[in-house]
Amino acid sequence: MKLFNEMINHELFPFRESEYIRWYPKSLREPNFELLFNGYSLNPSGIYIHIPFCDKICNFCPYNKRLTNQTLIYSYVEALLKEIKNYTFMIENSDIKFIYFGGGTPSSLKPSDIEKILININDNFKVNADVEVTLESHPSHLTIDFLKEVKKIGVTRISTGIQAFDDTLLKSLGSQHTSEQAFKAIENTSKVFGSVAIDLLFNCPTQNLNNWEKQLETATKLPDVDHLSCYSLILPSNEVQPSKFEEAEMTLLMDEYLSEKGFTHYASCASGGFDYSKDGYQCVYEKSHWSAPQAEFLGLGAGAMGFVGNTATVNGLNINKYIKILNDGYMPLVSTSYTNEEELLRRHFVLGVKTLKVDFNKINFSNNYIHEFFRKEFETLNDWGFINVDRSSLILTDLGRMYVDSVSAMFFSKKEREVAHPEEPEIREIERKVYNNYKGSIKATL
Repeated sequence: MKLFNEMINHELFPFRESEYIRWYPKSLREPNFELLFNGYSLNPSGIYIHIPFCDKICNFCPYNKRLTNQTLIYSYVEALLKEIKNYTFMIENSDIKFIYFGGGTPSSLKPSDIEKILININDNFKVNADVEVTLESHPSHLTIDFLKEVKKIGVTRISTGIQAFDDTLLKSLGSQHTSEQAFKAIENTSKVFGSVAIDLLFNCPTQNLNNWEKQLETATKLPDVDHLSCYSLILPSNEVQPSKFEEAEMTLLMDEYLSEKGFTHYASCASGGFDYSKDGYQCVYEKSHWSAPQAEFLGLGAGAMGFVGNTATVNGLNINKYIKILNDGYMPLVSTSYTNEEELLRRHFVLGVKTLKVDFNKINFSNNYIHEFFRKEFETLNDWGFINVDRSSLILTDLGRMYVDSVSAMFFSKKEREVAHPEEPEIREIERKVYNNYKGSIKATL
């Protein structure tokens, strides 16, 4: 009750979780391929692969996607292989510790397509023997045969968007699966992988506190559910959702309930999102590319974001143009934002606090410099009750964990603070400029 009162009475409560960013620096900058990566050698330790295909488009998903088309998927996979090859010419060293297939719905691919991609990665990069290979999957795709095939070719982790175990809720969300399929998907994945990560949504239209508790109860009673990502639903429409106070109640109920069931809150990477895991089941991808110092990783596929050579990269969203540009021997990048020393330090904190702690000793800046550089930010966040900071670390308080995006936003530079985080319209705009003239402005790399 004390934490709830602190949460709803805070001066930032009306703006809670409204500063979400997916990358930093967030400014979009047209690529200069003469100065690509500013002479830095690339040393990625991970790869994100965007698969923008779904059997049905859900109304709550903000990511790049289109309806599944097997002919287009074939061409897309072939283009992905070319993009993989492009980067091999720029990489000095690699020790790939994570490969993450995101989307969209990566399980829309045939296992043979996934195998082709993984073979090419292994042929062109040094891949760690203990690499985590995550495949985001739709529950309806998770048959025993599919799971056995993808495990055989190297997938080590399945994450599936269950969303709810309530057919009424699923229908209201426009989901294409039923609760029966959700249970079967978890059962099948448990049998084949021995562990499964699932997504749940709360703050849904018609949902109340009791219903949300039932979803949590169901999830935690299922064997081998070892990772839970819970997201407060954000809808673009004017549909009636629970009030901000009710959403806060749901958030605290979730945190208390999952803690009691042996799950630890270890990250809040998405807006209104909370990642929980049992011991030993934290997602390597989440920890590596968010926690400070952030890992270098390649962003491959239409709409993918990456960070290599101190540069935030963004690929264009248009799938057909993505394929054509790669077939013509060019890079599909539409933005490359180089990170200078100041912005690199800021990036460590903007993204790092999303894993709830920043260890100063791991960052290539002295502790004294960090304290002086962020003196005002630390004072303000401490006054707000969001952080505990000492000479060597910053740790979010329980209240701060409920305001992760507000903590993150405190570390923006003045220039980046004035830039709205780019979403599809802004990416489409710069994409048109770059892709329409790509033969004149993008240097071939092959």
